[in-house]
Amino acid sequence: MASDQDVVAALVAAIDVAALAREIARELAARMDPDALLDAADVGALLGFSARSVTERFVLAPGFPKALRLTGPGDTRAHPRWKRSAVMAWVDAHENGASKRGGRPRNRVE
Repeated sequence: MASDQDVVAALVAAIDVAALAREIARELAARMDPDALLDAADVGALLGFSARSVTERFVLAPGFPKALRLTGPGDTRAHPRWKRSAVMAWVDAHENGASKRGGRPRNRVE
């Protein structure tokens, strides 16, 4: 019977590290593009929340960017996507928990 170390060594040997690094670099570059279309998991990663929080809570927040739903083959609706630049603009408008649009200030506990 192979030890755990032997199994791990075999798995590491089977991984093409260079190809994996190229794929990671491609994914990162695509997500850093301001015009990139992000799914709920990507938006959640930017905001520090789960994809479920994005689809159930943030989409209801005032001023949160509207999701794009591209039509797929056979006129099927795709999962929602958001432009990275629109999400980042929304984040910038809500620095320090306050909207730049104004509104009633929040009570802060110090």
